[in-house]
Amino acid sequence: MKMLGRAVAVMLTAVTLGSGDARAQTIRDSDGSWNARISEEGEGRLHIRVSRWDQDSRWESDLSLDPETGRRVLGQLPDGEGDVRFTVEREAGVLTFEGNFRRGRGMGEFAFTENEGFRDTMRQLGYGRLDSDEVFSAALLDVGQQLAREMDRIGFRELDFDELVTASIFDINAEYVREMRDAGLGDLDFDEYVSSRVFDIDAAFVAEARHLGLGPLDHDDLVAMKVHGLDRDFMESLRDVDINLRDFDDALAFRIHGITAEWIRELQDEGFEDLTTDDLMKIRIHGLDDIMR
Repeated sequence: MKMLGRAVAVMLTAVTLGSGDARAQTIRDSDGSWNARISEEGEGRLHIRVSRWDQDSRWESDLSLDPETGRRVLGQLPDGEGDVRFTVEREAGVLTFEGNFRRGRGMGEFAFTENEGFRDTMRQLGYGRLDSDEVFSAALLDVGQQLAREMDRIGFRELDFDELVTASIFDINAEYVREMRDAGLGDLDFDEYVSSRVFDIDAAFVAEARHLGLGPLDHDDLVAMKVHGLDRDFMESLRDVDINLRDFDDALAFRIHGITAEWIRELQDEGFEDLTTDDLMKIRIHGLDDIMR
């Protein structure tokens, strides 16, 4: 799954202030600009946008510093304005930010310095020869051997680097895999875990879906429910008009074709009170309700 071009929100947790890490001994590998604003979500929270460009392309990503780190950065600004300098340390290398804040907004430049041995370590773990863009992405997304080894432990031993980045973006980890297995979904493949994250499918949703009385539900069924809005409210509204669906395919078809409680009630008000599930489907699909009224 190729997602390196996707702009993502990244939580930067491994941040230190002050001078750079002396262990980052390689040359200055990449640079660019950044701008930031102080979020209204809570004290000390910063949102930063990083921009980098070369002759062929421009690359941007939104980043969010955690509140504690944001407070430490803003601690350099006793009057709310002034110059700042902070570093972000990753397995892949060190990002050094310099700039200033005025009236709640900051801007400046950054430089990225790659850590020696990172590419060799990742190659030994089976991720081939990473190029400079991939190393830079790894630094921003906190992708490295720790994540690679975790993916290996939970059974994903043949991921490529793009998939490893995807795991970081969508927070595919041992805890989530265990949660889904405990919910009774068995061993999903990597793409299924990703789609589950994309559609916000967790153990609570699985339990709620299974309490709807629609029979056994697999991963694809749960995704379809999220996509089409098949949920408890919809099912309860149908029961209010004496429609008790027990088959998943029927319930999904009702949702897809817009067979709602309101529409059924309109038919009932016209005197069509004993329509079966099949009757309702045929009327809706073939547009017979206009003729019946």
